[in-house]
Formats: sequence, structure tokens, C-alpha cells
Amino acid sequence: MYRCIDTEIKAWKETEQLLLKQLEEAERRFSLSESLRTAGMVASTSIDSAKAIDIILEQARQHIEFDVAAIRSVRRRGADLIMRYPADGPPLPKHGAGSPITEVIQDRSPRIGDPVGEGGIYRSWMGIPLILRRELLGVLEYWRKEPDGFQGNQLWPAVAFSDTIAVALSNQRRYLSLLEEARTDPLTGLYSRRYFDERARNSLLYLGENNHFASLIILDIDQFKNFNDKYGHLCGDEVLRIVAEVFRRTLRHEDIVCRFGGEEFLALIPGVPLKRGVAVADRLRLCLEASRIPGIEENVTASFGVAEFCPTAPEPLQELIMRADLAMYQAKDSGRNRVCASERNHLTRNPDQTT
Repeated sequence: MYRCIDTEIKAWKETEQLLLKQLEEAERRFSLSESLRTAGMVASTSIDSAKAIDIILEQARQHIEFDVAAIRSVRRRGADLIMRYPADGPPLPKHGAGSPITEVIQDRSPRIGDPVGEGGIYRSWMGIPLILRRELLGVLEYWRKEPDGFQGNQLWPAVAFSDTIAVALSNQRRYLSLLEEARTDPLTGLYSRRYFDERARNSLLYLGENNHFASLIILDIDQFKNFNDKYGHLCGDEVLRIVAEVFRRTLRHEDIVCRFGGEEFLALIPGVPLKRGVAVADRLRLCLEASRIPGIEENVTASFGVAEFCPTAPEPLQELIMRADLAMYQAKDSGRNRVCASERNHLTRNPDQTT
């Protein structure tokens, strides 16, 4: 009788332990699913990939023990570090020849490997490919100071979190691409009018506060309609691209240039007063006149107007553009292919130019 009771008690305890294990496993799976749900929501809604990845790795740390994680980009001969989590801490070993990250990149499959690089405090490594729509975006790697710190049963949750990181990276890439499209004129590659206005206003505010002059240059391609009528709109487009290329070759990196609309272009030249601004415009004029376009017999020329921004009497961007525009029309009326300047209350033609 007692043996029967002992057997029943033992069976009951075994059942209880099994139920507890099943309950723990269910709770673990529920916690993991909630963490993945949070990570997925952050990845799909945030345009700040660095912040999103930090939150995702915070969730991952609840289920994968690691001391530091890192995101690496993928290139032909290795992988460059994009970010690490947490951001501070001892430097990570460098991946060299024979590193398991090479296999992750080549095979697009996760790996648990031995330490790579010389020295360092990290003794365990796990790498997961970041793949979205069959494109390899990078590698997620985890490091631990303890040897043999990663086991095969950690690969699945690591892969699951890597999928959300891939979504975050892809969304950031798409956002930057859309932002670049909004900022850029698709034909010439110069800034769009809207983005120019934003950049130029901020630049003028800074110049005014720091007592710096600037020149605003506007150009209009001479007889542009004739190019389109005689050679077709594709040749007209090529003329616009040539003008944009002249700006890129001639101006500085800090100068702000846009396609103003149609065949007009606009450039803000910070730190350059009117006399030097006229010289810059004339250099642009000569470079454009010397350009040759296949299939077009005539030289491409343009008329330029220049207005000066004075920090002691600052004016709004639109007034500066209006003055430069009036100077440009004087250049048109004076015979085209020349530079005229606006000096607040009157217009002057560049005295160094020949008619």
C-alpha cells in the first residue's frame, strides 16, 4: 500500500515538474514573442536606424546573453563597423584572415566561432547575416568574454532579431533615398529649389550673425528655346546637364547650387563679396562658353546676375534673388553672355567684360 502511495507521489511530482517546465517554456516563448513584437514594431516605424537598433538589441539581450553586439556593413574584402551596442567599452577585435565572419558573408548563414583578431577580452563570437528580400545588408555579431559563451539553441532567437534589424536598416536606406530625391533635381543632380531655399536661408542667418558677406549668382541659358526647337528636348536636357557640370567643376564644396527652374540656375557663394562674386560668375560664363556638346554646333552661353548679401544690412533670401534676377535681365538686354551686378540701388555691368 505504501509503495503504491510512494509511486503515486513520485508520478505526481514528475508530472508537476513537467508542467512547471512546460509553463516556464511557455512563458519564455511568450516573452520572446513580445520582445520580437516590440522589436518589429520599432523596426517598421522608426526612420532613425541607430535608435531602432539600440531598442532591438535591448530586447535581444533579454534572451541572448552577450557583452557587446555590433553591426557591420558588407564589402568585397571584409566588413566595416557601422555601430556597436553598447556604444562604449573595450575595442572589438579586428576581423582578419580566417575569421568566421567571412563564412557568414559568403554562405549567408549564421556561425558560432572562436575569437578573431589578436588580443582583446572577448572569447566567444556569434555572427548572423542581415538579409532582407534576398539582399545581404550586413552582419550582426555578438561577443562574450566567457569562452564557449554561445550555443546552437541561441541561433534561432539571434536570427529572429537580425530580421528586425535588417528591416530597420532597409527602412533607413529607403528614407535616405527618398530624402535625397526630394533634395535633388533629377535631371542635373543639383539641389532642388525647395532644398536650396532651406539651406540658403540657414546660411544667410549664419553669415549675418558672424559678419560675413556672400554673393548670390543667377544664370539663365541664352536662347535655350532655340536649342530645344533645333536639336530636340534630349539635346536641351544635355545642355542643362553641362551647365550643372560646369558649376560642380568651378565652385567650392561649401557653395550652394540649385536648378532654379527651367533653364535658370542659382548659386549662393558664402564669404565672397560682390567684386569676387562677379569674378566667380565670369569664370562660370567662360567655362560654359568653352564647353562643347556633341551634336550641337553653337556654343552654349548664359547671362548672369550677381547680388551681394551684406551682413550689416541683411535682407531676406527672396529679395536677394529678386535683385540678382533683375541684374541677369540687364545682362540679357545688354547682349547676353555677360555678367551684371546689383549694388542695392543700381545695376552695373562687369567692366572687365568685352561686349
